[in-house]
Amino acid sequence: MAQRLTDELIEQIVEEYKRGVSIRTLYKKTGLPIYLIYYALGRAGIKPRAIRKMSTRNVTRVRPLGGGMSCRTVIPSSIIKQLDLDLSGELMAEWEVLDKEKKLLKVRLFKLGQK
Repeated sequence: MAQRLTDELIEQIVEEYKRGVSIRTLYKKTGLPIYLIYYALGRAGIKPRAIRKMSTRNVTRVRPLGGGMSCRTVIPSSIIKQLDLDLSGELMAEWEVLDKEKKLLKVRLFKLGQK
């Protein structure tokens, strides 16, 4: 249930944030929109902690599609630059498990229609 942003609630948010509680956890606990959590911290003169960047990881979401599986992979721009990838067309990927225990994969990128 959403609460109203009172001085007491701002004080509670600030104290918990100083103890290391994340903004997302404060959002879930208070029911306040995230922008109000940021507002409360700003009003108390607190600069939010830096957020871990997703660019350090390659995240793939897989979802069922028409009886098969479909996935879209986001390749960080730093890797695109290192590999000098041509992004003028759609890329496809072949995946191979190299080490199941270490969760190590090998991926081969190729243009759609050019295997």
